[in-house]
Amino acid sequence: MVAVMELYREELIKISGRNKSSLRWCQFETSNGYDIEVIKKVAKDKIKSDRNRHNRYKVVNTTNEKTVEIRLCRGTLLWESFNTRINLMYNIVNVSRNYQGLINLEKLIVYKNDDKTIQMMKNYIENNDIENRKVDIKEVKKTILLMPDNSLRPSSFMFGK
Repeated sequence: MVAVMELYREELIKISGRNKSSLRWCQFETSNGYDIEVIKKVAKDKIKSDRNRHNRYKVVNTTNEKTVEIRLCRGTLLWESFNTRINLMYNIVNVSRNYQGLINLEKLIVYKNDDKTIQMMKNYIENNDIENRKVDIKEVKKTILLMPDNSLRPSSFMFGK
């Protein structure tokens, strides 16, 4: 899950409603999201026994041994924003736990969703003009390979970037 969040960080920040100043409450693990070896190491080293108070302000908070908290999304009263964000976070968790193979941003959006939900999510993501938050899903070329043993192969980690 950490690797998926790190790889799509730029797109997820736009979708989440966050801006650079509000990222202090949900910091990413790496500085840029493109260093494959660093992302791989962070994903493998993310363990629940880390109880440092400051580490709870990460995009994926694992400081409580019984829960995992995703802190990325900003609060909203708009149904389309809320529904898109919650479905996307749910899909990221679901894909990270259950999917084997190559995954891209579009697959994260459509994964096990009905046509109405997919259309609503795509419409919100691709047509959001608030503070330059529009993401062209077809233009995002980053892809991640999820293996059955949860390992990440650096040679197959990212394509098209």
